[in-house]
Amino acid sequence: MHKKKQSQARAYNTFSAKEWMIICLFAVLPLANIRIPVGMFFGIAHFSMTVACSTILITPILATWLIKNKEQCKEILHETLRQNRVLLVLVIIFIGGFVLKAISGDSMESFGALYEWILLPPIAVGIVLALGCKSVVRQRRAVIVGLVIALSGACISAAITAIFFWSYDGRIQSLWPSANHLALFIAPLITWITTYFLEGYGRNVFVGSAISLAGIILLLTQSLGGVVGYVVALSIYGVWKGMRQKSKERRFTSSKKRVLLVGCIFIILCSTVVTTKIQTAYENLQRSPLASREMIWDAAGDMLRHAPLYGIELNTFQRVYLDNQKYYAPYLEWAVPLPHNILLAVWLYGGFFTLVALTGLVVYVYAISSKKCNVDLVASRIALSALLIHGAVDTPLLRADLAMIFWLIIGVSLASIVSARD
Repeated sequence: MHKKKQSQARAYNTFSAKEWMIICLFAVLPLANIRIPVGMFFGIAHFSMTVACSTILITPILATWLIKNKEQCKEILHETLRQNRVLLVLVIIFIGGFVLKAISGDSMESFGALYEWILLPPIAVGIVLALGCKSVVRQRRAVIVGLVIALSGACISAAITAIFFWSYDGRIQSLWPSANHLALFIAPLITWITTYFLEGYGRNVFVGSAISLAGIILLLTQSLGGVVGYVVALSIYGVWKGMRQKSKERRFTSSKKRVLLVGCIFIILCSTVVTTKIQTAYENLQRSPLASREMIWDAAGDMLRHAPLYGIELNTFQRVYLDNQKYYAPYLEWAVPLPHNILLAVWLYGGFFTLVALTGLVVYVYAISSKKCNVDLVASRIALSALLIHGAVDTPLLRADLAMIFWLIIGVSLASIVSARD
């Protein structure tokens, strides 16, 4: 009996192949901005390492599994159609809108963006989670390990590159195109793992170190949207947790006091970033980041007024934005590949019905998860909240790494909903 328990413990402490698949999807995220030159392959001049690794990971796994498990494939498709018809329709509309835009466009660049941003992330996440761990505990462990690796990769690269260069305005950006992009990467991931930590999962030195270092990097990006998204999302979690706890459970233990102390210190540090950004904006309101974004939003709104249902061709916002300069006062910001708002970006690039599908998908996740809440639902929903809050002033979706993060959050939420039903 003792040997049997030892073998079971040993089996639990090792990762299965299905757990490694989940971990690998997180692990390749920091590699997104290392790009491989491939000439012009369907409009892709340089393959993102995240895209390349995900493709290499998914293709043989899917081919092997389909050959060996034809009957199980039929069962999964049947269960998906039976339990998640609304979800499936929303995802098809969302992807279909972008596919139609790419097909009807004149540029081959649309197909590169379509594959990197729209097709690969939901397909990769869907396949890995559909074939993934049957045990909720094992899946949770794989997600926590993956989050630690992704955040550690971002922190290590940021620390190394910080020795050599920072952004022009004194913000850390590492390998990412901008400090805001780095903040878009870190904010939902650190919110996700912090929620697990507060729920009592992954309380070890590795997780604590990853949260601490990622928090410092997030502050050094000086991204107001990222910091506010993180703090507000965790505040929502705190209010929700307080409302659910009984009066006896609200007593402060020593561990809760330590967590509260660290949280207060971090909030104070965050408040310094927020007040500094606001003070800087007030010193020169006409050239502040908010004034620049208002100008960009006005330009995006004009584009939508001319084509409210269709929007513009995929991956062409920068060109159209610059072409329309003659109709506006001189721009404060010229390099604008996306309109600094997740709703505007999806509406412009996917069309109105794609925006409706995305809204329906997010509402579906929140509505279903509010009925039966387990820790995975709570953590992924709080991470989604941070992403959406930050998405009010930036675009946390239409990039290879950011799209993968979004679909990982959605995928884990939906997998948790299925486990809660079972």
